Amino acid sequence: MSGEEIELMWKGVCEWTLKAPIEKVWDFIGDFMGVGNWGTTVLESCTLVEGLPQEIGCVHLCLGRPKSDQNGFQFKIFEKLLELDSSNHLIGYEVIKSNIPIFLGVFPTIQLFQLSDSTSTTRIVFNFKRDASDEFNQETFIHTMQTLYAVVVQDLLTALGNS
Repeated sequence: MSGEEIELMWKGVCEWTLKAPIEKVWDFIGDFMGVGNWGTTVLESCTLVEGLPQEIGCVHLCLGRPKSDQNGFQFKIFEKLLELDSSNHLIGYEVIKSNIPIFLGVFPTIQLFQLSDSTSTTRIVFNFKRDASDEFNQETFIHTMQTLYAVVVQDLLTALGNS
């Protein structure tokens, strides 16, 4: 190899089918600031800290619910909006700062697809990637992200009224 380093990216995906029209799901997913209002199992709040809401480059701070079994530990995640495409029902962002190392530098995208056989069923796809790390392994990273998104989807289903 001519002195070039190969950057290893860890990637994962998880998908769910929701019994809700795509536009109703997009009302929640497409609102970058709104996750703090409905993702309440893990989030205590979501606050704008830079830029204007819904504008590319804005940053929000998501505070987790304090964990009593971890001496009140509260995670803090700063996320920067990188992409917001309403016509394709796609949102992408980067975790730019976090007090949980596994989330730092993660690039998630969330995209919705209307299933062709129904206008009332939506497929939600979470893609995520980050640089490889020496602090934890790829399996732990993917499992952590999939577990988090499973909780987020349950909160979304509750918000949509079909838990």
